[in-house]
Amino acid sequence: MNFTIFCRPISKTSKSFSRIRLQSNICKISYSNEKKTTVDEGEVQRHSNLMKDWWDPKGKIMPLHSLNLLRVPFVRDGLIGGSEKSLTPLAEKKLLDVGCGGGILSEALARVGANVTGIDASKELIELAQQHSNMDPKIANNKPTYYCTTIEEHSKQFSNHYDGVVASEVIEHVADKDLFTKCCVDALKPGGKIFVTTPNRSRLTQVLGIWVAEYVLKVIPQGTHEYDKFMTPNELTSMLERSK
Repeated sequence: MNFTIFCRPISKTSKSFSRIRLQSNICKISYSNEKKTTVDEGEVQRHSNLMKDWWDPKGKIMPLHSLNLLRVPFVRDGLIGGSEKSLTPLAEKKLLDVGCGGGILSEALARVGANVTGIDASKELIELAQQHSNMDPKIANNKPTYYCTTIEEHSKQFSNHYDGVVASEVIEHVADKDLFTKCCVDALKPGGKIFVTTPNRSRLTQVLGIWVAEYVLKVIPQGTHEYDKFMTPNELTSMLERSK
């Protein structure tokens, strides 16, 4: 797949964004048929079905575990630069992990000191994340806080609250991308940063990220990604600019 990393400011309220290209189980969320939502119930169900493999680093979602080697430094450097040598360089930084699933990235960010809140629309995955955080002694005094909710609901309650909002491998699975990015930006403090990781919509990604990864090597479950739901860098940039 193609990956690019960059960070730049957005003029409104000095917020900035960074990007890397690199039903029983669904929360009870109150919305009418007319109200917009970011939740794609089919996607929530599909990811909830993977909960038994979620914390197996050699299992069906192995790539998410491997991506932490890129994602954690990306968020760290985007927030504080690369000069901090502390073991907990993100101490006192409030981060929101949107679509946190079972907590793979949330826990990794907590280990480097961040005050992490993870949200997901899957009740089962949130319960898994809570259970697993109790098993990790490295975050015993800094466990992530998890909520089974949506970004549109959470951003209403926690507007202008976070130093950083992370949406990693999520936006390609949501029902309304414009609403999703707007609510992510709404949750940021003035001067905060948003970090989005998602596959670039290119023929190379279609071949390697879907055909090879899902159907040849089978390192991720078949049907995980749909090519038409991927975004180009320009599309994501424009969407974030509209969300200012």
